[in-house]
Amino acid sequence: MKLIGRHMEIPNTLCSNVYDFAFCPEPCYDRLVDLADPEDWGPGNRILKNYLSFSFSRAVFLTERDVDQTAPSNLPLVFDDDRCLFNTGLYTRRYETIYGLFEPNTKPDARQRWFLKGFFKESDPMLVSFEYLPCRVRFAEDPSELVFDYRLPIRSNIDHILGDEENLTRIPASLMGEGNSLLLRRAFEGAVVEAARRASQTARLNAAEAAKAVKLAAQGKAEQTTAFLQLEQLKEELAARAQVMQARTRRGTHLLGKGRMLRAYPKLKHGQNNRSLSSLLEQLEDEYPDSFNGFGIQ
Repeated sequence: MKLIGRHMEIPNTLCSNVYDFAFCPEPCYDRLVDLADPEDWGPGNRILKNYLSFSFSRAVFLTERDVDQTAPSNLPLVFDDDRCLFNTGLYTRRYETIYGLFEPNTKPDARQRWFLKGFFKESDPMLVSFEYLPCRVRFAEDPSELVFDYRLPIRSNIDHILGDEENLTRIPASLMGEGNSLLLRRAFEGAVVEAARRASQTARLNAAEAAKAVKLAAQGKAEQTTAFLQLEQLKEELAARAQVMQARTRRGTHLLGKGRMLRAYPKLKHGQNNRSLSSLLEQLEDEYPDSFNGFGIQ
């Protein structure tokens, strides 16, 4: 990497338009579509190309602004040994960052001085020689800019919205016409209020979900392991208790058998092995008529 002091040197061929900066072969985009987490990029990958163009322009702006103030690892573009690496902000299906790799264009008459070699995930051997990998492009300096602030008033440009012919085509026919102008204005103002309420609710939900995600992510591996072991121990205890309860249930099927009946009524003497329970029951009824009720005998 070419450094001036502790900072990276930017070549004078760098420009904000990626298609002026480098020749970008069409197969590279097909490769990126296959490499990245599946998305609907539109016909001919039009959405993907526009996204990369805008991201690269922003990356150039941030790199040129911050190159003298920060380390190369904090820049979205890195130049190393006449190669350029760009963080696309996209991820593979297994959440590896995807980078665009540019090399000098060897064609002497080429308009672009650079050539898009292709797109590679961060573990690809093509990127091993880079000492630093560029960071992701930041589209907002303050994260609060990404959240709807419901405390701020909304000032609607009513004439622009309701006075534009193209916008009027989206309005229901029941609200069209001069006689419905006041009704249309009230409907529009009500829609703005409802949209603001929905946006504020979504912002609160997103903030809560983000806080929960951060809290869960902050749990260390040790805590996760402890929680897992606790669950395993609880599982074993529940299994042991279930076995005990099953054994008790099996033993309790006959509430009163031969042995228990003789222990409960010591005067009862059957004097015969293998005597049937029904005969013992008859003798028990005769000798203990006041206390025997017949329940629990099967």
